Amino acid sequence: MDAEFDTTDWDLVAAACSPSIATKRDALGRVFETYRRPIAAWLRRCGADAQRAEELASDFFAKVLVERELLSGADPAKGRLRELLRRAAMRFRIDALRRESARDHSEASAARAREQAAIDADEAWFDGEWARRQLEVAVDRTRDRLLRTGRTNEWAVFELCVLHPALHATERPTMEAVAARLGLPGPATASNLLHQAKARVRAMFKEVISETVGASADFRAEIEYIERALRHR
Repeated sequence: MDAEFDTTDWDLVAAACSPSIATKRDALGRVFETYRRPIAAWLRRCGADAQRAEELASDFFAKVLVERELLSGADPAKGRLRELLRRAAMRFRIDALRRESARDHSEASAARAREQAAIDADEAWFDGEWARRQLEVAVDRTRDRLLRTGRTNEWAVFELCVLHPALHATERPTMEAVAARLGLPGPATASNLLHQAKARVRAMFKEVISETVGASADFRAEIEYIERALRHR
């Protein structure tokens, strides 16, 4: 693996628990930006509408991660960050439903039904959202690193051959067309650049996953689990 793509092993979680206010604030901001979308999407699946899901996701991060300092109890030896956040989000959703029910007894039956929906929400679906977001983070980090280090053609080939077809459901262009569009020496150069970019995304994806995995022995199992979740999206 390229040295610049080394894993970080829970550095973000440690920073989110730092005694330094600035370090802690920045790290919690990164956690929020990375994991808000899977949490909000899962809450929508539990029955919340889009606006309520966003509100609950924001409340979850403010009240559970910040005020209650959930991450201070995160231990790499005890399991994956994904599971910790999923369990905490489920408890938070159930508590919110109970508070809503207490405010209006006539809604008690409906609230109980929504609570059961939250309990029964498909864990595999949550994991799929989590996996997709981790892949997006890996792609974004790879793009930033390639552009920052002057590897613009490498990123451009990946964008033309992988991202655009995936986002717009179009056919992948030929290497000849890519080479002509980017002014490359030929299709072999375009193919090599694509191979390099894919390898960097895969390496970065493993780095992103490593940030939420506990014991190192769990890393391979988590990679396989996340890849299965992506295949079933």
